[in-house]
Amino acid sequence: MIAVLIAFAGATTASSEGEIGSPMETCEKGAIVKDTMGATGRIISEMAGMCLVTFPNGTANVNPGGSNMHPPASLIRRAALNVVAESGAIIGEYQCTNPSDMFQFYFELAENGTYTLQESAGTYENSDRNSINFIDGELDGASGWMNQGTMGLRVANSNNELRCVLQQ
Repeated sequence: MIAVLIAFAGATTASSEGEIGSPMETCEKGAIVKDTMGATGRIISEMAGMCLVTFPNGTANVNPGGSNMHPPASLIRRAALNVVAESGAIIGEYQCTNPSDMFQFYFELAENGTYTLQESAGTYENSDRNSINFIDGELDGASGWMNQGTMGLRVANSNNELRCVLQQ
């Protein structure tokens, strides 16, 4: 493992424009990749020349030790599924359901701090990569946590947490 780390120590998080199907040259944050086991994931950071990759359903198809670190050259670029904003929010359409799964709705996060819900729009902020607050629009007052394309939202005046999942 030390040899792999040394061999790839020169890799950085600099953007490397590559074609779909080509091996990664660097750990490009937000790039969609396929690992050697065939699992598709997203690069979320670079550590000592290794790419930290998350997978839509947790850490499926990773080494038995739970590692999801990969040398850049072992990852193949895939078509982008969605965009990660500078703030860390994953941009795209989310499907939300209540705990009983009897009610669901969709909303879409845009990179500029706005969202749309049906015919209306509003703004959101996420001061860190793990939280989100809706400021106005139909979701005004809703807040919660974010993790790898999933959100747990509490809407104002409700004790139930809505579960929202990014649609791929």
